[in-house]
Amino acid sequence: MYNEGSLLPARATALLGAAVEGHAMIRLAPTFITTVAQAEIPIVQLAREAGVAESTIHALLNPDQHPHRKGGMHRATAWKLANAFARRAQVSPQEAYQSLIVEEDL
Repeated sequence: MYNEGSLLPARATALLGAAVEGHAMIRLAPTFITTVAQAEIPIVQLAREAGVAESTIHALLNPDQHPHRKGGMHRATAWKLANAFARRAQVSPQEAYQSLIVEEDL
């Protein structure tokens, strides 16, 4: 199904809107690696359980190595990571999101 006045399917339009909702850049928190390590979750396992490519996490952790990217992620990707972390670390998804993700106003 397509949104009225759009050439994109409704789902694609929703995902694109989520990436800029509130005009925030969504990034991994500076403490992401430490937080995941403290929960004894290998990054590879977190990526697999979240359904996110390891290369995506690597690019988010090393934005300077990927000049063609803006350095942020879609809100859906952030929640995939947070939900996978929440299941493994036995915390709420909201707590996981706050621990792993930073939203910077543009």
